[in-house]
Amino acid sequence: LRTPGRLKGGVTLFFEKYGFVTADVEWVDYAGSNFSSNEFSFSDANQQIDRFQSVLNYKVGAEFRYNVARFRAGYSLQGDPLEETGVDRSRQSFTAGLGVHHKEFFADVAYVRSNYDKTASPYSGAPVALIDQTTENIVLTLGMKF
Repeated sequence: LRTPGRLKGGVTLFFEKYGFVTADVEWVDYAGSNFSSNEFSFSDANQQIDRFQSVLNYKVGAEFRYNVARFRAGYSLQGDPLEETGVDRSRQSFTAGLGVHHKEFFADVAYVRSNYDKTASPYSGAPVALIDQTTENIVLTLGMKF
């Protein structure tokens, strides 16, 4: 299995003890994936991979610090690797969170809302439904420093 090639870069600006702003960009070459074997033929799987293309993914975020409190916000856009027309499967995510950081422990909670389009069909040849998918998650992280 040859996995997709990736190239990443980012920049972060720190504002002393008050927080930071960060931005990342990532290029992923999904079309560069490939299955191969001396014992099996993966031609069907590799033909499916040929439908994929390279994408750019973007992320930006910020954290503001006040004493032990942390306030965060972020946005990400993951590109659509499929070359199908009519359906944009790119995924947008918005994040907001807050936390408390002490010398011995930390606690963070974040809300993440993602939305993207996808298609679904119950069987081959059946009509295809376009689904506007939205997911919402609340993530809690607890930790101890030692």
